[in-house]
Amino acid sequence: MTHDHSDADLDVLFPGYDRIVGLRQAFMKHFQCDAYRRRCPELGGTHPWTLVELSCPISGEAMSGIVVSADPIPGGWDLTQCFDIYTGEELYTGAFRSIDPAQYAVRQIGTVPGRDAVSARSAVVPLLNLVAVATADWSALPDTVARTVSPGGVSSSQDFPEAFVCIHDGDDERYGLVTKGFTDGHGGWNLELPVEVFVSTGDIISVVPGGDTWIELIHDVEPDGLARRG
Repeated sequence: MTHDHSDADLDVLFPGYDRIVGLRQAFMKHFQCDAYRRRCPELGGTHPWTLVELSCPISGEAMSGIVVSADPIPGGWDLTQCFDIYTGEELYTGAFRSIDPAQYAVRQIGTVPGRDAVSARSAVVPLLNLVAVATADWSALPDTVARTVSPGGVSSSQDFPEAFVCIHDGDDERYGLVTKGFTDGHGGWNLELPVEVFVSTGDIISVVPGGDTWIELIHDVEPDGLARRG
């Protein structure tokens, strides 16, 4: 998988990915960035970068941008109240706009998780954000992508790893994506046998279940409600 192909696939999985990343990078270089992050410290931390599309039904004005100041709610932002966006466009008011939802129709296009969204046990971070972080980190490493296989044992050059797991080793927990292992005969991984997992440090580790070590499949469900496998 090429890096360009990875970016295209990420944009399909997480709508607006390229646009969010570009606006985020521009915002981080803007001289007003520090002031906005002091006003909204959750931004890019426990709360995601969020791309919105706005339209005014009266004037017909339309724009898009990332949310840089808003009231936080669990896992995101309250876009029913006034908030600020960074557009990256040189409008007469500059690259920042204050938005009153009473005057604009607001549509959320997509999100990219903040870098502090690493604990799958956090009640304020949706599981999708955790998977997005892991997937983005995985896709940025060509050697790692090249050694990833599907449950059928073939190259995963067109697919992202789908199994997001928690590795329990005694009292320790690590989260990651399964990149190689043994099939369960039903199109998935047999997590009672040895597997390779891409973890948050960017490494691929080998895990041999047994004793105090076991693997919990948590993709597609909220982690806190999970029961132990096996």
